[in-house]
Amino acid sequence: MASLIEPGSLLISMPSMLDPNFMHTVILLVDHTPMGAYGLVVNRQLGADLGGLMPDRVSSSFPVHCGGPVEAQTLQFVHRLPQLITGGTRLGPDLYLGGSIEAMLLVVEEEGVGEDLRVLLGSSGWGAGQLENELQTGSWRQAPPDADSVFKAGSAESIWRAILGGLDAEGEQLSHLPPDVRWN
Repeated sequence: MASLIEPGSLLISMPSMLDPNFMHTVILLVDHTPMGAYGLVVNRQLGADLGGLMPDRVSSSFPVHCGGPVEAQTLQFVHRLPQLITGGTRLGPDLYLGGSIEAMLLVVEEEGVGEDLRVLLGSSGWGAGQLENELQTGSWRQAPPDADSVFKAGSAESIWRAILGGLDAEGEQLSHLPPDVRWN
């Protein structure tokens, strides 16, 4: 586990995390202060598309991901397209939060941007000291900022297993456990 909790880092839920909101999730940490933390689940598709959510603004069937159970009606996006989507907040190497919504809506109409943009509905949040406690008790592992992991293609499960397995030998072993460790 990294010693500092910093924006841009990834939080990978441990197999013991049975809360259905966070079971086998990868969260991009967006903000961390003494008052709490906020992040976005990046490996769960919502089963909706941007054209369905904003039919008057965009016709694209660009997939929308579930950012978490908090503020479920708030649309956000992360990307690695600062030359096309200006005004974003840099979270790490080649990793940005938000920016011009108009530019993002133009970008989603283009082919092949799925590996450089995630549109998310909702977020994940922790109160003061809550994330620190969950890290200390082993609910999460932390990884440094990595845009390739954030934009990885595949099912939620395969993305989670690949990122957890890539951490170290322990992560590799944990990534092969069944979805519910009580099945073991």
